[in-house]
Formats: sequence, structure tokens, C-alpha cells
Amino acid sequence: SEFVLRYRPQIIGITANTGYGDGVVYSAAVDVYSATGDAVGVLVTTTGDGDLYAALTGPTSVSGYLDATGVDVSAGGAGDAAAVNSGAISVSSDYALAQGMHVLAQGGGDASASNSGDIDVSSQHGLGTGIYAASYYAYASVDNSGSVDVAAYYSALGISAYGYYGASVYN
Repeated sequence: SEFVLRYRPQIIGITANTGYGDGVVYSAAVDVYSATGDAVGVLVTTTGDGDLYAALTGPTSVSGYLDATGVDVSAGGAGDAAAVNSGAISVSSDYALAQGMHVLAQGGGDASASNSGDIDVSSQHGLGTGIYAASYYAYASVDNSGSVDVAAYYSALGISAYGYYGASVYN
């Protein structure tokens, strides 16, 4: 039997990762490009319990050959996950998923995304999502007063919220 690890290159602009504890990123401007793999503008993650927060105030530009994400906030434990954008997010993918804001609480925490800026997402041969917030065991919310524009080859989703105990979208 042979074990083969398949490496998928990933370029990240700004990242804050924790095992346990809080993670915070404040970003004024990010520009990320990956010619052969995934690209993420701002990535905030924890594998344990801790609250996560990302605030984007300036332009965020992300272009990936495969998956491309403007801001990704993913809490693996019981903490809350939150992202706020007041700048411009531009995301494009050549052959896979393109996401503007992706906020995920996998434990017992809430997931929230707030946008007052402009989000432009395009995927030439894949899927596209503008704003996505999900909490597997609590509440999810999206508050949008900006613009969200999504174009994709297979499927395009502007704004979505999923919460086990409840979800809300204000647009």
C-alpha cells in the first residue's frame, strides 16, 4: 500500500491561527495572486475554543488559479467567528470556487458577517459566493448595506446564512 500526499499550493496575504485562544486581524489593504493554486486574502482560524475577528477597511484583491477567498474566518471550536468589511473586495478564480466573505463557526459559537463595502466575485469555470456565514451549532447572521456582485460558470450565490438555531440576513 502506498500513501501519497497531494500538495495543493496556497498563497495567503495575512493570517492569524490559534490552537486555543482568540485571533484578530485588522487589514487596510491586501493583494494576493496564485498562478498555480489557492489564494486567500485574510485567513483567521482556530482549532480550539477561541473567538475570531477580521476587519477589512481597504481594498482586498485576490486572484487564484483554483480556490480564491477574500476573507476566511473559521472557528473549529466553541468560539464565535466574525468578519467586517468596509472596503472593496475583489475575488476571482480561474477553475474553482471564488468567495468574497466566508465565516464559519463549527463548534458552539455564532457566525456573523457584516459588509458596507463593495464585493465583486467571479469564477470563470467554477462556483461563486459573495457572503456566506454558517454556524453548525448556534446562530448565523449577515448584515449587508454595500453591494455584492457574483458571476460564476456553474453556480452563483450572493448572500447566504445558515444557523442551527437560527439565521438572519439583512440586505
